[in-house]
Amino acid sequence: MEGGCRLPTELLLHTIDSLIPSNPPVAFPASHIVTRTLLKLCLVSKTIHYAATRLLFAHCVYVDSPDRLRLLQRTLVDHHVERAFGSRIPRQLPLDRDLPDFNLETCHENTSKPFINSLFLAPFPDDTIDSPEIAPLVLGLCTTIGHYLTRLVIDIPLRSLYPEDDTNNVRPFLQAAFQELVTLEEFVSTRDELFLDVTEHDREHPAVWSTWPNLKRLALYNVDVSSMRFLRDIRQCRQLTHLVLTRADGLTGRVFPSSPSLFPPPPLQMSHSLQRVLIVNFTDDHEYSPAFSRRKWKDCFLGKVWVAMSDNQKHKLQIARIDVPIPGFREIDYAIERCQEWVCEAAIQGTLWELPGAPLLVKGSPEEVGGLQIGWQLPGSHLPDLSPNILSDSE
Repeated sequence: MEGGCRLPTELLLHTIDSLIPSNPPVAFPASHIVTRTLLKLCLVSKTIHYAATRLLFAHCVYVDSPDRLRLLQRTLVDHHVERAFGSRIPRQLPLDRDLPDFNLETCHENTSKPFINSLFLAPFPDDTIDSPEIAPLVLGLCTTIGHYLTRLVIDIPLRSLYPEDDTNNVRPFLQAAFQELVTLEEFVSTRDELFLDVTEHDREHPAVWSTWPNLKRLALYNVDVSSMRFLRDIRQCRQLTHLVLTRADGLTGRVFPSSPSLFPPPPLQMSHSLQRVLIVNFTDDHEYSPAFSRRKWKDCFLGKVWVAMSDNQKHKLQIARIDVPIPGFREIDYAIERCQEWVCEAAIQGTLWELPGAPLLVKGSPEEVGGLQIGWQLPGSHLPDLSPNILSDSE
């Protein structure tokens, strides 16, 4: 502007970058002020457009509908269906020729990789994955950005359709999609344990999340922590630092129950980097087994985790719980949904991993553990109250 003051381009770009906080969430939704501001900045100039677009892809990929998924695909790729879908889909599954075509090219020709490394993904409406239109789109997206994505939160009802009922061959697309995410460091599944089985024989194979070599933070819903499958898979996560288990089954179940009585059960192998295990549930849904309380607390999963740590590691390890607040008396379905929503929001904000919780380890001294608080306590109660749901060595 004539007679006006022109700000240096570097200062403008720095100002745009300052819209993003130092600890950004996984993704800002479309309604957030950051997303809306960046969209408006795209219209200012070519230079500002490029900077704002980069931040939109890096911090605002919030896919919460089929339409948003389709639009994102059209932005990222062009017309080559074979390259987008990759080689992992079984050839006997026919691709619908009416689906849009995609490939792996990004919208910026002068960049070597997509800007997207963080994503919230909830593309399935109506609480079911039985959609032969949406599942291939998920595979196309994961094929496109799977080698760059490091943070992912999903809200996908994978247990809404079991393998034996999958007449539309939806599940193979989703299994292949998540197998592409080889660079993930942070993953949250808010509805299940990432149930991607296609056949009954899949339970013999490693869980997909256990094959991601860089995985550091993992959150699963309603996984059975006493099952041999989970125990087998969790020990493969050698970089794991944070584990969040929402409404987990088997917390009081004995680990390695098939071990011969004359021999001690094998040790549970866990990541040497493990810093925190967080158990999430709502207050009234505690798990308590009188039969188990008469055995040593070290027999259960959390006890095994603690025993598996060296003395140096135990000083760093936190085992804690969080009670999700459920206002008033509600039916169980409402409480479950509220619990899932609460975890989902905390995961998107990036606060889930360090939320303050009550310690589950009952310590007689800073150096000695005398038991494990498996059941939930009423608000305001204290862990030293050794009620029947404290599992101690003396029982």
